[in-house]
Amino acid sequence: AAGQAEASILRYKARLGAEERPGWLGVAARAAETFTASEERSARVLWTRLRQADPWDALRQDAASLLRLGSNVTLARGYLQLSSSSRLVPHAAAIVARAAKLERHAPGILLAVDRDGILELVEPHLDEVLQRFDQIEPHLPFVLDHVDVLAPHVGVILKHFDALLLYVDQPKDDLASLVQYLPIFAPLFDTLGPNIALAQPHIKALAPHLSTIAPHAARFAPYCAVSANADVLLWYFGWVLRLPLLRHLLLSLPALP
Repeated sequence: AAGQAEASILRYKARLGAEERPGWLGVAARAAETFTASEERSARVLWTRLRQADPWDALRQDAASLLRLGSNVTLARGYLQLSSSSRLVPHAAAIVARAAKLERHAPGILLAVDRDGILELVEPHLDEVLQRFDQIEPHLPFVLDHVDVLAPHVGVILKHFDALLLYVDQPKDDLASLVQYLPIFAPLFDTLGPNIALAQPHIKALAPHLSTIAPHAARFAPYCAVSANADVLLWYFGWVLRLPLLRHLLLSLPALP
């Protein structure tokens, strides 16, 4: 299948008049195109920031923050010594745009990303993270504490960010207990769609049953009314989910829901 897809792409390129670029020149050209595209996305973050505030005041604050960060030799050396520090270069404009807000979090961010694979997972989505940083910043300490769980799913989290943001105002201990289910539910977010937001008001009732419901969540995706009325359904049938034999029989019924 992959070979057929690649052949189709080559045919389309030929039809559009695109020439193949073999060898190191081709590699260099593709790298330049990737860099330019990344830098363009990064620049959009900067322009958005300047449009939303007094541009000169914003630039002054960001420049002052960058000077303070650069004068912290230990911190600057830590970022430069990251194994994938070069991946941050195309995002320079977005980082500059958020320097004033990033400054106080810089030591914690360094500790979080100075682990194998974390920066590689986050970097492709860094511009969007910085674009939404006003919403993310109040919860950044929690994010950094759980970055190992969150980082592999940052793309789909951003895709459903507004719905997931509804969950963050609950007590941190409750939120931490929910994060452990992220590897199970994150691949289902696209399937679950509006159910994510609809289930939020009932999360306290759902939480004790998440480990039971999770393997079957995709089956409920077309039935938004189930999520919207989860508290009522659990009031009537929650006792069934507490009995291993009955819940196994109930959830294995092909007609459910």
